[in-house]
Amino acid sequence: MNLKIKLITVALILNFICSILMAIININLGLIVMIIGMIVVPLLINTFSFIVGQGNRSILNVFIMSIFNLIYYIITSNSVMHNTKFKEVLAKYSYEKGDFFIHMNANLTALSQLIFIFLFYFVISFLVMKLFRKSVHA
Repeated sequence: MNLKIKLITVALILNFICSILMAIININLGLIVMIIGMIVVPLLINTFSFIVGQGNRSILNVFIMSIFNLIYYIITSNSVMHNTKFKEVLAKYSYEKGDFFIHMNANLTALSQLIFIFLFYFVISFLVMKLFRKSVHA
């Protein structure tokens, strides 16, 4: 199998499997578990895909993998937002005192969130790709 296709296929399959698992696990997730499940896992999938698809690391591959990661994020976010315990998590991590307040956005799929998360996945994956490229040539 062509290394480029292998890289993208591995990323797609792993993102799909993790999306299903996060939808099934839709239980009382703490904030740390939500962050790990929605943000860190896709980056680990990308890293694993770079290891499996050894020779073909291009910016197009990173872009395609970031789109898969974004789809995973949307599926997982919808699952988390429809969890009955999500409002409790929002309330638990919100703080307000006078003019100072910290709160989580209740809409995890807002356009600004999606743009930020796509750029986050893309930049981190690109840096990981560059790191693997340098380690291969060293």
